[in-house]
Amino acid sequence: ALRTIRSLGDLPGGATTSIAWDVSADGSVVVGSSVDATNRLKAFIWTEALGIRDLAQFLVQTAGVNLAIGTDGCASNND
Repeated sequence: ALRTIRSLGDLPGGATTSIAWDVSADGSVVVGSSVDATNRLKAFIWTEALGIRDLAQFLVQTAGVNLAIGTDGCASNND
């Protein structure tokens, strides 16, 4: 399979920085961290269809930052 490096972007308004922490087996979902407009480090989720998004907006309940994803692309608590 062809491997490529791709810019994921960053969260709006923050520093132009993002770090990928985990990638699904097929490369369709990436989770990581980025700085937001308030200069706070936030977890993100990225998909090609929707781009980079603040992960907290899409988690109903969380006890911490979820930075691991399974082979099916689902976020999991990395405890």
